[in-house]
Amino acid sequence: MSLGRRSGWHFVSSILRYAIRRLSQEGIRRMMIRPRLISAASLFVTVALMSSGVSAITVEVAKKCEALTDKAFPPRVIGNPAAGSAKGSGKDAQAYFNKCVKNGGKVDDGGSEAK
Repeated sequence: MSLGRRSGWHFVSSILRYAIRRLSQEGIRRMMIRPRLISAASLFVTVALMSSGVSAITVEVAKKCEALTDKAFPPRVIGNPAAGSAKGSGKDAQAYFNKCVKNGGKVDDGGSEAK
């Protein structure tokens, strides 16, 4: 009977050793994969930002263009932006704002582009 216990214990011990060895190998693989994923993701983001060529507009330019757009496209009803613009459509105002930002806060025409 003691022989059976020993062989049973040997069997359990060999299974435990195999499980620990297997888990440690998977853990090593996972520990190696995670830094690789982080490195690949950061490289992808860096390349995407560098290759886009798009630069962020400054706050001053955005505020200036917003004020110029508000002046060129006054609201139909004061205090109610949902009423729409007295001149042009939302697309016209957006195009005007984008043109202003593209020109660095300067608009060559005196009014809106809408007719």
